[in-house]
Parts: sequence; C-alpha cells; structure tokens
Amino acid sequence: MNSLLRIPYALAGSIAHALVRVVPRGESKFRRGVSARRGIVERYERWSSMSRDRARPLVWLHAPSVGEGLQAQPVIELLRARSPDVQIAYTFYSPSAQPLAQSLKVDFADYLPFDTYAHADAIIAALRPSALIFSKLDIWPALTERAAAARIPVGVISATLAESSGRRGLFARALLADAAPLRQNVRT
Repeated sequence: MNSLLRIPYALAGSIAHALVRVVPRGESKFRRGVSARRGIVERYERWSSMSRDRARPLVWLHAPSVGEGLQAQPVIELLRARSPDVQIAYTFYSPSAQPLAQSLKVDFADYLPFDTYAHADAIIAALRPSALIFSKLDIWPALTERAAAARIPVGVISATLAESSGRRGLFARALLADAAPLRQNVRT
C-alpha cells in the first residue's frame, strides 16, 4: 500500500474495529456485520487449535458477498474434487453472505475481520494458509501485504475491471501502486 495512505487507512481500520465494541447488536445489515466481528480473531484461533491440520495445505478463499461467493463456489467444489486432502477456509464480508458460507463444503467459514495489520497478522498466524484467493475485487491491502510478506501466494478469481471503472482512478492507483509489480495475468 502506498506509504502516504497507510496512516489514514490504519485510522479507518482502527475506527471500524472500535465500532465492534460499541455498536449494539441489531437486525440492520450494518449492525449484524459489525457485531458479528466481536471475538472474531479468537474464533479463528479456536478453529486453528482444534481443527487446523498443519500437515495438510489450506486454501483460503475470500468472497465479500453472495455474488462473489457464488463465483467462488465452483472453485471450492473443484478443489474438493481434485485435492480432497486440502483444507479450505472461506471468509466473507457481508451479512448477506453468511447463509451461503454455511452451506459451502469448507472446513472453516467466518467473517473477515476489518483490514488492520494486527488482524491480518493474527488470522494469517491462525490459519497458516498455503494460498489466499480473492473472488472479484474485494482485495484487502493490509491482508494482501501481510500474506505476501509471509510468502503466501495471493490470487484473484473472476476479476474483471472495466476501463471506465473508478477503481482505475487516481485514488485507487495511488493506494495500490506498490502492488503493481505483484500482478500477473493468468487465465485458466
């Protein structure tokens, strides 16, 4: 991530994390999404200590919402069919994706914590993934940076970006400029 934007990005992550402690539970999508992240790192660690088999590779797929999850589903099914020994972790962002996550044949499914360096370090240490794959364009800078630093291959599936997309704009380029050398065009 662009070093000039690290401070405001870290501040935004800290504010989001603080909301987890103060926003009351409720039925709105916002409240469900925030309150579901209470104790999230501990859930990752608990699953890891009870169910993570370090002798087996773990592929971690992140799909923010239902649409991206549906695009990740065939990848999960293919992984299961071709590599039954692989453990699969599936994370999501939106409360609308929780029912889909619970229906997938994965070993671990939960919300992705807000993108702070502390969260990224903690969940990478808990999961110890062999690969991290993002579905579509919900790529979290701190998580990606920490995964790359830990030499965890990072990939993207179903990622298309129209020439007219705002994600190609000045702000996005400034934010993600140092990720450009990591890009590879791979089609399968």
